[in-house]
Amino acid sequence: MPSSKAQKKKEGRNGDTYQRINFLHQAAHFVSINGDQTLAREYGKQLKRIANGSVLRLESDVKSTLCKNCNSVLIPGLSATVKLKSKREQHLIKTCLHCGAIKRRNTKLKLQKKTKIADVETLSLNDQMETE
Repeated sequence: MPSSKAQKKKEGRNGDTYQRINFLHQAAHFVSINGDQTLAREYGKQLKRIANGSVLRLESDVKSTLCKNCNSVLIPGLSATVKLKSKREQHLIKTCLHCGAIKRRNTKLKLQKKTKIADVETLSLNDQMETE
């Protein structure tokens, strides 16, 4: 279920497309784990083609698991090597084992916008009885 207004708006316009992209990503991941890398790359290629054709942005989680060069699913230890480096800033380096392409991703935590929570006053049962 979509939780935010932006997600509801996205799914309203292109719900079928997002579902298809999600299915292809899950299928590519599953097939890659089971050993058929060529089929997984084909699913990744279709996934990117659908997103580009319908002018949709892929989520960053999906983007970070696909190789930019050969479209294979980057699974640590199976189809990619993962290193954590910290020369200037701490970053994650994923190297595709099929084509050798490198992906770098900053691991610095982004601060989330703080939301104000209304103060709720709680009364115990004894307090309620005293007021009556």
